[in-house]
Amino acid sequence: MSTQTLEEIEHKSSVNLQAGFWEAFLGLVLTGLGYIVYICCIAEMTSALPFSGGSYGYARVCLGPYFGFLVGCCEAMQNIAYVASAAVPLAWMFSIVFHTEASYEPAFFVFFFVSAIAINIVGGNVFWWFCRIIGAISLIITVMYIIGTSHNGDFGKYSE
Repeated sequence: MSTQTLEEIEHKSSVNLQAGFWEAFLGLVLTGLGYIVYICCIAEMTSALPFSGGSYGYARVCLGPYFGFLVGCCEAMQNIAYVASAAVPLAWMFSIVFHTEASYEPAFFVFFFVSAIAINIVGGNVFWWFCRIIGAISLIITVMYIIGTSHNGDFGKYSE
């Protein structure tokens, strides 16, 4: 599953609405029904094969151990690439916030990965408390951004 930015979602929504309200509404309903059918299929499959293991576990059971191994390797590469691609804008953001040169960005990479590995190694309550703190900080920043920029919204101007 790919992630989308708000700009991409907004662009797709405006493209759908250009066809007309009822056409976009019908597309939304059909997409929602398709998603409900998908979730029901996943729920049925999960109850039929009661074990942990994610997508590689299902591939192993349905297609054999070789394909389960391939799916597991692809999923691991996907997760590694996702974290690595998320570390790049994080280091860029740190260099902007701390007013450092771009040559220090690899140090931010190392700090990010070492701290993440250390928290995962410690695990237990420390891991979950860290997740709660980071979640609360993210929520506070998001709410501050929404409140701070709400006066810039002009629905009459931007809803055309």
